[in-house]
Amino acid sequence: MQHRHLGKLGVMIGILGLLLAGCGQTTSHSATKSQPKTFAKAAQSTKQHIWLETNGKNVTADSTIAYLIVTQNGKVTVYRTGDAAMSSYNRLTDGQMIARAKRADRQSFNLKRQAAYDTSKADELALTNELKAKTIKSAAKRAATRDAIRELKERRWRIETAKYLTPKPEKLTVKVTTKAGKTTSERMIYRHYDYDPYLAQFTSSDDWIKNAKPGQTEQKIRPLTDFYVQTDGAKVVYRHRFHKATTMVTDKFIGYLEHKQVHGKKTPKEGTALIERVSGKAHTVFDSSKTAGVSE
Repeated sequence: MQHRHLGKLGVMIGILGLLLAGCGQTTSHSATKSQPKTFAKAAQSTKQHIWLETNGKNVTADSTIAYLIVTQNGKVTVYRTGDAAMSSYNRLTDGQMIARAKRADRQSFNLKRQAAYDTSKADELALTNELKAKTIKSAAKRAATRDAIRELKERRWRIETAKYLTPKPEKLTVKVTTKAGKTTSERMIYRHYDYDPYLAQFTSSDDWIKNAKPGQTEQKIRPLTDFYVQTDGAKVVYRHRFHKATTMVTDKFIGYLEHKQVHGKKTPKEGTALIERVSGKAHTVFDSSKTAGVSE
């Protein structure tokens, strides 16, 4: 009797194994199908999506990254990456990529702040030497130069105490171009803090001297929030896309291209690309004008 029960049990296990094997084959088949990805639609999800804005001719492991862009819940956060090479972000986890971009963004500010400080010191020394050499003939210009020297000294503490502002999530805007109801191109609009003109306010002694008025010694300072501008890539219209995932070093990417990727003897054009890392088969499609956050 025991042998008969074991025989039935063996048959049942065999059937169950076949059923599971069949399910596994179906899952494997569906997993091999390339999945469409869109920028704006993905940005509306609760899941974080990390995009890299690259520069150069074609997208390769040697391309430089201008910005790391994080989208989630319809918002976008932009980090400067200091023109890092694509290879430097290879095989990092999402968390590691963001952490590296955060450090690079802060470092970018610190480097520009130090450069502004050095410029201020150099300008003060040059103007002081000019006064000592008595090469300035105009009394009005000499007075303006003395004012500029005084203001350079007073404003250096502003450079030293200038505070870094951490990038924060902002509303994402996407514009598309359509033809016969089909999207033919896409533009993603996002912003970052532009430190150069902000810090130049503390060092632009040439402007102070040129525009000096009698009795005027104080120059108006605009806050860093006034210099929240569109990134270079935000001005780019993407008319091309990856139709399949492309491997760079070991990571695979899909995305949007300003100029079509060129192979062979043709010379590629200098342009911008917006790419996202993927783990399986995927391809990029343009967003629909009906997607939230998208307009024509």
